Amino acid sequence: MKISTLLFSVFFCLQVAGQASEFRLIPGVSAGPVKLGMNEAQVHKVLKGKFTVKNYSQELSDFVSGSSNYHLDSIPQFVIGFDKSLTAQDDALENSPVFNMYFMKDKLVYIGITSYSISDEMKKSVIMKDSIRFGMFFEDCHPQIGDDFMPVTYGTYSGDHVYYKDGFEMTYDEDILTFIAIFSKDLNYPKKLALNSRRLKADQIKAEKSKD
Repeated sequence: MKISTLLFSVFFCLQVAGQASEFRLIPGVSAGPVKLGMNEAQVHKVLKGKFTVKNYSQELSDFVSGSSNYHLDSIPQFVIGFDKSLTAQDDALENSPVFNMYFMKDKLVYIGITSYSISDEMKKSVIMKDSIRFGMFFEDCHPQIGDDFMPVTYGTYSGDHVYYKDGFEMTYDEDILTFIAIFSKDLNYPKKLALNSRRLKADQIKAEKSKD
């Protein structure tokens, strides 16, 4: 009886420890301790390290300077809308895989989780839907999450899938999962994209001209 109780206790402790080491992503809700709807002060309480703060114009300029092989009106965070962004510096990525966050009126609306510039141990800790992990091939992810997504194309690159009905985004690099984003599910996302398309295209053109 005592042996059975001891074994159960050990098993329970190991299970709890395993759960504690996971950085669990919940589509449409949260990424680890970071939850959609949090304000900036609340985010800083649960994430250690420094973050670079930018406004919409600065973020727009960075996108334009970084690459011309994309359409701004198809980038989820721009479609959703934001007025401030936080991007993790190196010390923050030592503590968490959260790379960038976007806010609208001090309300968190988009959380980006990266597999780059983080430790292998942290990379392995990220999990979504009990089975989706970084490093998986699209062909392995696809049967588990389905094909009800909106593809985002960057020039000849098309490894970005927006599952707007569930509230997450999957990005593949050479068919390998490298980035996941969490945002509120929105059945009206295609309509929102169409409504914002003209304005976002105009913003992109304006930023490109100012760059030159």
